[in-house]
This record gives sequence, C-alpha cells and structure tokens, in this order.
Amino acid sequence: MLNLGVWSLTGIVVGVLVVALLVLMIIGCVLSKREIPGIPPGPSFLPLVGNVIDMSWKYRTRKYKYFEKMEKKYGSVYRLYFGRQLLIFLNDMDSVKEAFVIKRYLYRQTHGEVLGGSPAFLIEASHGEGPLTPINMLPQLLYLPGARGKFKKLIAGAELTKTYISKRIVEHKKTWNKDKPRDLIDCGLAAIADADSQEFNNRILMYIFFDMFIAGSDTIANSMDWAFLHMIVNTDTQIKCQKEIDEVVGSERRVVWADKPNMPYCTATLMECLRYSNVAMTSLPHTATKDTMIKGFVIPKGSIILAGINSIHHDENLWEKPEQFKPERFIDGDGKIIHNEKDQRLI
Repeated sequence: MLNLGVWSLTGIVVGVLVVALLVLMIIGCVLSKREIPGIPPGPSFLPLVGNVIDMSWKYRTRKYKYFEKMEKKYGSVYRLYFGRQLLIFLNDMDSVKEAFVIKRYLYRQTHGEVLGGSPAFLIEASHGEGPLTPINMLPQLLYLPGARGKFKKLIAGAELTKTYISKRIVEHKKTWNKDKPRDLIDCGLAAIADADSQEFNNRILMYIFFDMFIAGSDTIANSMDWAFLHMIVNTDTQIKCQKEIDEVVGSERRVVWADKPNMPYCTATLMECLRYSNVAMTSLPHTATKDTMIKGFVIPKGSIILAGINSIHHDENLWEKPEQFKPERFIDGDGKIIHNEKDQRLI
C-alpha cells in the first residue's frame, strides 16, 4: 500500500508539471501573437526563455551558423528574444549607419568624452539602464544546474578586476603630476581634472580601463592567432609583408608607429585579417532610449541593438569575393591605403 501511495503521489506531481508546461506553452503562443506591430521578423519563441534553447543548445559551439540561418530566413534586420529581452540584429551597412550614425542620439551613450576625440564606450555593458548580463535578461539561468556557481565566479572575477583598477587610480592620484604623465592612467586623470564630479569621473575612468583590460586581452590575442594562421596559409602575402618590413625597418631595430605610413601592404594585410576573421560576431550592445524606426521597422524603447559584424564583413554587396583573403582590396593603384568609404566598412 505504501508503494502505491508513493507512485500515486509521483503521478500527481508529474501531472502537475505537465499541465504547467502546457500552460506556459499556451502563454508563449499567445504572447508571440501579441508582439508589437511592425517590429522586425524573427523565429517563434518559448515563454520565459525566448530563443535561448535554439541559440545556446542546438548551436552551442557554432552560434555563427544560427545567426546565418536567421539572416537567410528573415532578412538583414531580424529579432530574437533572450528571455523577455528583445534583441534587434542589424546585418547590413545601411541599417547600421541609420542606427549608429544618423540616429545615434536615440541610443544610450556614455556621459561625454574622457580620453580624447572618441566617445567613451561602456560605462555599463549595455550602454543602458544597468549592466546587460544574461542574469538580467534571463534570471531563470541562475537555477540551471551548475549555472549559479559559474556566474558567481564570473561576477567575482569582474569585481576583483574593477577593484584592482580602482586602487591603481587612487595610487596614481597621490603622486600624479599633470606635466609628467607616466602612463594612460595619468592621461585619464589629466583629462578629467577639471570635471565637476570627481567621484563620478573616476568611476568612468575605472570602467574605461576595465573595458580595455577585458576586451583588449582576448581580442588582441585572437587577432594575432588569426594573423599567424593567414600568414601560414597565404605564403605569397607573408613574403610581401616580410619584403616590406625588410625595406622599411630592416633588421637592426623594431617597428615603430611612425613606420605605418610607409608600410601600406602590412597595414592592408592587418585590415584584411580583421575583415576576414572577426574577433566578435556582433558589436557591443546598445539600448534604444525611445521608440524609433530602422529601415521601416519599429524598434521599441528598451530594445537591445546589435550590429552583425561578420555579416557586414562578408557582404557580397560591399566586398568583391568576400571569402577570398585579399589585402590588395585596401590598396589603390598608387600602392597606398584607400582612405574612403571602403575602409570604413570595417567595424
């Protein structure tokens, strides 16, 4: 009798779970039909998790294949859901220019310029209201087996890095001399010396160096790995680069920045490496601060906007034979780097 009771209880629990799952699926179907009219097309999605299962599980080691599939099916502008967060992907140069150049003020930016003539990106990862992390967009991830520990380690590592950078900034301020900058931190302190809110500006400075540390280490290493691989495969390119280095630099000294104008082929080769082998599939995420339109599609406030770097760098409408490794595409008839819209297609 006891065993029968246990089996009965198990059956009830399973039944409740099945019913709950069916209810969630029905809710998901209803929600998918109640999307905001006019937003970009995209695949159907599940309640609570959105398109995460397809993107993270079925294409776990080849996410670029998933993005290629979505672009072929829905066009250059499409949408996905990561949990309840709406993601808009822009995969052609026209839509990217419309979003980030023509309508750039509609997307969350940082508070001005800190280090020279470029906007200081990434005071928070989303350029939005709070950091863009998988936990923010999909809290249920915390309850998957093993997920909580991994995210805790990730967050702890990030906090440790930010603490280290903040301490270095404080140490630099104690011995800082505006007229004798020792490194980039001193330059940053000089740039914000006349700011109204010193505490706020120090925070910006910390995030700038945090971004440089996190983004710069892997991206530089990966770019160098790809460059070496391209040199191995494309021996003709390797020989041309070596010849230019020998002629301009020789063997008695190292390459310096002042050599760059005299080394167009090496420069073009690096540009082609970055085009052909993208360090990242997409750009950093941006947040729409208000409702807007891109290529005729409605982009609701709060949407995350991502530029498809890989798609643009391999767009046949922009590049002749994009699957061919060809540094010469960046060099004009006089053997100089082309400084026009062509080299601006690199993102």
